[in-house]
Amino acid sequence: MAAATEIERIYKTLEARDPEHTTICVGGAAISIAFAEAGLPTATIPAQYEDVDVLCSQEYFDNLIRNVKDLEGVDKFQLRWPKGRLKEQGATNQSIDIYPDMRAREEGVLPFTACVSMSDLLYPIDYDSCINQPEKVLEAQDIKYLRLSEILRWISIIGREKDLRKVEETLPIAYEAGVLTDEEHEAILVEYRTSLQKRTADNTRPYARLDLSLTDLGVT
Repeated sequence: MAAATEIERIYKTLEARDPEHTTICVGGAAISIAFAEAGLPTATIPAQYEDVDVLCSQEYFDNLIRNVKDLEGVDKFQLRWPKGRLKEQGATNQSIDIYPDMRAREEGVLPFTACVSMSDLLYPIDYDSCINQPEKVLEAQDIKYLRLSEILRWISIIGREKDLRKVEETLPIAYEAGVLTDEEHEAILVEYRTSLQKRTADNTRPYARLDLSLTDLGVT
């Protein structure tokens, strides 16, 4: 029941914010979709579905801004530029965040973030480069989501503590279940070990591969 509820919340959110099913789900929610599609227990991977992040087309992004007053079940809508750690990481993309109101939350709708691009110094990625690549993007119940191997390689490169922890938790289960090929598994391990080595050498870096400490980013 718990696993079904997780997936229902993700699909409920995507149905509420993207009823035309044009966006590409990424991040923890996409990991949960991949696990569910493989028949794996998503509950074994904690905190996968606190929110839903998507890559979207510029048209979708612009339409959200133009039609914000028509959105239902919204407590807060914000348009933001990267700042702090994200800015230092080289991110330049705008993001839209939509937070559900009380009723929508009770119905299972989660916070939602949409970006045309999530590119930065470490891992450039955008909607247009993914949408027509079946090797990167899969579908489940008309929902597009980034392939698990791509997500795990991505967060291995980013190399935050929580990212490496998620790879440690997710990779062996997915590999043993046959969700990842030997080649994909090895490519993820290479990136994971590189980031882990750098983080072990200097644990003050929020991003393992960037020579920036918390102090550099104004965090005390």
